Amino acid sequence: DMASAAALTDFIAWAKTTYPAQHYALVIWDHGAGWKAKKLSSVFRGAVQDETSGHFMSLPDLAKGVRDSGVHFDVINFDACLMAMYEVAYEFNGLTDYMAFWEQPEPGEGDPYDPILGALGANPLMTAQDLASTIVDKYDQFYTTNDRGGTTKSAVDMSKLAALDTKLLALAAALKNDGASSAVVLQAESNTQEYSYPSNHDLWDFSDYLVNSAAGAAVKTAAADVKTAVTTMVVDNQTNGTDMAHSHGLAVYLPSASETNAQELADYALLASNTTTRAAAAGTWGSYLETLLTGSGGGTATYDAGNFGFYASWTNSSDQPCDADLDLYVWEPDGAGGGEWYAPYRGQTSPSGCFSPDSSVSGKSEEYYLANQQVLAGHYYLMVNFYGSGGSCSQAKARLYY
Repeated sequence: DMASAAALTDFIAWAKTTYPAQHYALVIWDHGAGWKAKKLSSVFRGAVQDETSGHFMSLPDLAKGVRDSGVHFDVINFDACLMAMYEVAYEFNGLTDYMAFWEQPEPGEGDPYDPILGALGANPLMTAQDLASTIVDKYDQFYTTNDRGGTTKSAVDMSKLAALDTKLLALAAALKNDGASSAVVLQAESNTQEYSYPSNHDLWDFSDYLVNSAAGAAVKTAAADVKTAVTTMVVDNQTNGTDMAHSHGLAVYLPSASETNAQELADYALLASNTTTRAAAAGTWGSYLETLLTGSGGGTATYDAGNFGFYASWTNSSDQPCDADLDLYVWEPDGAGGGEWYAPYRGQTSPSGCFSPDSSVSGKSEEYYLANQQVLAGHYYLMVNFYGSGGSCSQAKARLYY
């Protein structure tokens, strides 16, 4: 069961025994959803899914699998969507020296392993920081020349996490004590870098907005300290696309009332960054969010049953295999009257579901979309676009199933 924390522990122990080394790195490669867990929606949440068993690993499960192995890692790399978050880093506190991950959903191809491992093979004595930066830089180079929309990738020095945590808790305390700050934070939610999950905001960009817009001096000072701490912790950060230009390498959970619900907040409270007693005096970021949401009003988003899917396949005019490149697009509502188009080539995780690999990567004349068990209510639109001819197909007969 590839979604079992015990299986992850066993794999790490096997790898160490079979291939003993002076340095260890771990790649976690699958669907990702940041810190979020199954209880809100479906098995497509959490960072690792096993479709055969129907199981998944939540963020705490992943950290437990690593912790129980007893192996300390030089680098942990998430080849999974939406994982570059303060909350994710904190869950792996003490387990690794560096982490590499995305703030935004990744394109279907994921990390380009050939150039990454080629660089490591050419320089096996590189430091952990060098390896983490190599992962980031090779990823960025690959997608600069293979345009798949806006991309992000960053590497962080985990030895700087404690300092960032202290500054973020100080910001939470300052925001709690400043009665006028709630309005500014709500404005920041509409004016700072967000991602496919709109409740994820770039932490540096959010703090920068507070520095320039907050009324209280204490909030401005605390926000400036968070900016400095993020800059110190993020050792490499690369972005592609103007829509990702304000990404600085680390996101934080900052939902509006319409972007969360009671179950999601209950799950959030279970994370290591919120349950530990280390912050008894200052509270946690989660406790600040409760204060913010309690006072902000605005209701909660409307959810509805999902459990549906769209499947597109195509053949030539004689119903034989066709190698033309077709793309399945799905429009998801955002719960606030708007929405956005998603597609496999843009990434395999979306707010209300997930996609198959892009057909140009899988080599199969098919693409599909599977909705979560619980989705944002609204209209879901879909279309199939003929992107390009194949070696044997200049036209295609497409079939769409619901």
